Amino acid sequence: MTRAANIPPCRICGNGAGNREHRFREMMFGTGEEFLYLECGSCGCLQIAEIPPDLGRFYGTGHAGLVADPQILAGSALKRLLRRLRDLHTVTGRGTVGSLLGLLQPPMPALQALARLHPPRTARILDVGCGSGYFLWSLYNAGFRNLLGIDPYLPEEKELAPGLVLLKKELADVAGEWDIITFIDSFEHVPDPQTSLQAAAERLGGDGWILIRTPVVPCEAFRRYGEHWVQADAPRHLHIPSIRAMEHLAASSGLTLEHVVYDSTDFQFWGSEQYRREVPLVAEDSYFLNPARSIFTPDQIRHFVREADDLNRRGEGDSAVFYLRRTVPGG
Repeated sequence: MTRAANIPPCRICGNGAGNREHRFREMMFGTGEEFLYLECGSCGCLQIAEIPPDLGRFYGTGHAGLVADPQILAGSALKRLLRRLRDLHTVTGRGTVGSLLGLLQPPMPALQALARLHPPRTARILDVGCGSGYFLWSLYNAGFRNLLGIDPYLPEEKELAPGLVLLKKELADVAGEWDIITFIDSFEHVPDPQTSLQAAAERLGGDGWILIRTPVVPCEAFRRYGEHWVQADAPRHLHIPSIRAMEHLAASSGLTLEHVVYDSTDFQFWGSEQYRREVPLVAEDSYFLNPARSIFTPDQIRHFVREADDLNRRGEGDSAVFYLRRTVPGG
């Protein structure tokens, strides 16, 4: 990590003073290509210095978030039923059985993030950067029906269930009003965060919410692992915001940042430890693909989970959920 005087200004706030250089390698697939990032000396946003013109090749057909079939991931009919009961309770609070199931196997963080908004099952939900659609499919399985997913990197458009469609589109190409617009681990991938947030604000209906779950800086994992921090995910993660950066983006889009909830997981530790040992995320011995063949013991993973929970309580986790609404004049 070095200071540099000739790197580009921050794309979020325009600051050009005191920005710092960082270099990260592509490690999801393990190509090792190196990319320059800058850390803004004013708003704190971490961002790639130059967006690759051929960014699509770093996703391709092998990106797990784009090609995995949600229903296959969910398992057998029995497992899907159990997931439905658990997820229904997570989002709506309904069902004692679902509550117990959630204790045995916690639901995905995105559902927990949405649950804080207490959405009715009639809510119109647009998921931007939907990937394979697992988040939306989980909502559909729990009884939500007004759902749409968009992602410009989808290999193809598809219908996951009657009425649940994933479209190969940009946000600017979507019409209509939405009660909740989500960016689930996707906001860090957009080339122009300000334009994307403005487009989302324009599509909010009434008292709608924008929910953004994203890696965040500063955080303990970035301080600890530096160039090996797994959430840098070079070059796919183009902008990793700080709270100050998100407040700047919100204000410029006529929005107010209402709440911030840290929800990092053990991924920040085992993923970064693997990268430090030159183990790509999709390697055969990666904990991501094959926990039994990885270098980690169950006790180590449990320790990582406890440490992540502690960091979240202290506001030092490497992932957070931002809740934004339209700014009320005079409010």
